[in-house]
Amino acid sequence: ENSLVIVKGEELYVGTWDLSQGFGIEHRVLTKLVKKYKSEFDEFGFVASQVQRMTGKKGEQINEFLLTEEQSAFLVMLLKNNPKVLGFKKYLTKEFYRQRRLIQKLFVQRQNAEWLENRRTGKIDRRVETDAIKKFIEYAIAQGSKNASKYYMVISKMEHKSLFLNLME
Repeated sequence: ENSLVIVKGEELYVGTWDLSQGFGIEHRVLTKLVKKYKSEFDEFGFVASQVQRMTGKKGEQINEFLLTEEQSAFLVMLLKNNPKVLGFKKYLTKEFYRQRRLIQKLFVQRQNAEWLENRRTGKIDRRVETDAIKKFIEYAIAQGSKNASKYYMVISKMEHKSLFLNLME
């Protein structure tokens, strides 16, 4: 799922590009604030260095910061409220809490013996499924498909989206 808040390891992050889009503020304004108050941001943990990102605007690449939950909370406190900013602050807060609940649910599941057994059998089922996808790809190529190599990714994404829907609610 495309989420505003992303999980890397056990930490939650949000990119300054996504924040700028949500707040309706120019991206350079947010990155300028991060640079200006860098020492304050560092008190909440290391500020992830700028990373390259495609914006979708004519393939343009921009540099953005990945901020932790605390860093992003500090950043949004620096912004003046207007209806759009206030609405997006609420949305961002809900997204962090939603992701945190998801991580907690997954952690609890991993401790459950039944879940561990289901995971073991799920690995066997996945091997059977990938064998079926492989045969489907071979068939598609024989029929002239030019994008058959993407079928593993597409089918897996659809499957995960449908299977993990209950965890997101």
